Amino acid sequence: MIRADLVRGALDPAADGPRRTVVELVMSGGAASVRDVVARQGAPLELSPAAFEARRAQAPKSIGEIGPIQDRTDAYEVEVLLDSRPQRLRLAVFRVSKVPWNEWWGSHVREFDPSIVREVAKDLALPAPAQGNAAAQKFDGIASLPACRPDDTWTPFALSGRASHSAIWNGSVMIIWGGSNERGLLDSGGRYDPVTDSWTPTSLAGAPSARSDQIAAWTGSSMLIWGGADATQWLNDGKRYDPVADAWSPISLTNAPPARRYLGAWSGSRLLVWGSFEGTPNSGGVYDPATDVWTSISTIDSPEPRHSYSLVWAGHDLIVWGGVGASALLNTGGRYDPVSDSWRSTSLSGAPTPRNDSALVWTGSEMLVWGGHIFDPGIGDRFFGAALELLAESGVASGHRSGNADRDIGPSAEGRDGERKR
Repeated sequence: MIRADLVRGALDPAADGPRRTVVELVMSGGAASVRDVVARQGAPLELSPAAFEARRAQAPKSIGEIGPIQDRTDAYEVEVLLDSRPQRLRLAVFRVSKVPWNEWWGSHVREFDPSIVREVAKDLALPAPAQGNAAAQKFDGIASLPACRPDDTWTPFALSGRASHSAIWNGSVMIIWGGSNERGLLDSGGRYDPVTDSWTPTSLAGAPSARSDQIAAWTGSSMLIWGGADATQWLNDGKRYDPVADAWSPISLTNAPPARRYLGAWSGSRLLVWGSFEGTPNSGGVYDPATDVWTSISTIDSPEPRHSYSLVWAGHDLIVWGGVGASALLNTGGRYDPVSDSWRSTSLSGAPTPRNDSALVWTGSEMLVWGGHIFDPGIGDRFFGAALELLAESGVASGHRSGNADRDIGPSAEGRDGERKR
């Protein structure tokens, strides 16, 4: 009905409506996969170049074109292309939720009379399955199924495949949680013990709601899960997981940062989260698990709003660097000091070339910047796969502030010269 209304002009794809969601997709070079793309109202969804192009191939081709009805796991959707650019798509998505079977049956069960249902089969005794190494028995010419497991035995647990999940190491096991797969978003997880090469599921009781792209951090005694996105929106809630007790407990929502996409880092005692996107104000927060209290991060002198930036904890400061600004790629950044709740800009002298989605690592005295991505309209995607460039801020680890001095590093086997800023 909705698609028919769109086709005959009775429904305007540009007008707000209860079943209409505007979805904006941005090519960023991140790791999001095309199957993670669902209708999310609000902040644009960042996709890797491959996922973006795959998603573009699924979308209507011309502005105003009405796509076919798409059968999703929990809804039917119709898409209309509102805008298309080399690195950005804007779609109006009309969504009609499916009614779960139990809900539908509960409202219609009285309409059915079981007495009129014709019998199509009668009770039939089946032979017991073959046990152990006994020869397969036959029934009506069909080999019996493999032997059943004896009672009171365990079937080894293996965590289901997934993407956009979180992973932390607690010193003895790896804990995986959340993400999505072909069945949709997940609220499950598992603990992997490399000594025994075995998995143990994390408890579902009290677990966070199903989501992907969440932040995870290990505090020394528990795993923090915060933020991420469900099928319709970004989230600003989370839980704490105790792997010893296999139990979840809530994280306070009081003064938590607003819902949007965030990156996060663990400082050794607190979780710092930072969210940014061009055209919208920056926001962030500091969570103290010892007191279960959130404190806002100042945005005064914070870096220019951007997406596809990188972030790392640098001993005493949180460093945000690179990304995509309102009109260009960036090689600027900022250093946030949680003690003074203040920002300082990273130096531009000798900085790596502008890029997004580079990897950052803190060595204890230097921040290493590796790789990244740019999009050249005349060439297409370019990746800094083998180019190593380093950025360092001396004095951070000891707490004092000093000037910046540049020194070169040699070229990598396949890449260009890099820079190191101290």
